[in-house]
Amino acid sequence: MSQPDFADVRSLLERLPRQNPERPIRGATAAQIDQLEQDLGRSVPASLRAWYAICGGIHCAPGGLLGPAAQDSDVDIREVMSWPTHVGWAAAGWLPVAGDGNGDYYVLDTTRAHLPNDDAVFFVDQSEPDDLAYIVGSSLPRFLVFLMEHELESTGWPFDRAYVVARDPGIEAVTPAGLLPWNA
Repeated sequence: MSQPDFADVRSLLERLPRQNPERPIRGATAAQIDQLEQDLGRSVPASLRAWYAICGGIHCAPGGLLGPAAQDSDVDIREVMSWPTHVGWAAAGWLPVAGDGNGDYYVLDTTRAHLPNDDAVFFVDQSEPDDLAYIVGSSLPRFLVFLMEHELESTGWPFDRAYVVARDPGIEAVTPAGLLPWNA
């Protein structure tokens, strides 16, 4: 299966339930993204910059999509990273991109440049906020498609190996293999 692009993601995002559907989906400006990088003391991957230009943070199902231009603090990336349980994420190279609605987060791990894509996304359980639990997408666009499709219509993501690998073959390049959801 080919890698999805952000046009695919945007069309799915339009269909997701939103807390405030009257608010338009807005992207962050280049200045807002630059300010985030300055605040974090690190650059964000190109794919995340591209995503932020489409969606700067929005309260939608399941637990919101985080960004630097969010209208609500619980989906503002800076706010989430300032919480006591998340303050180590920046030093670890983790950037939260979404919540699951239950207090857990999906983080883009910027330290995994050896993967097929440099924007792999992992699940972090609130009970162990300093550990990556398992990978949920080998790239940011692939993760966002998985997340949104699963929200719109229950799918085999992330634990059904055949379902996930058919759509994201690069996911099996993750190391250690214990970070694959079916091995976690």
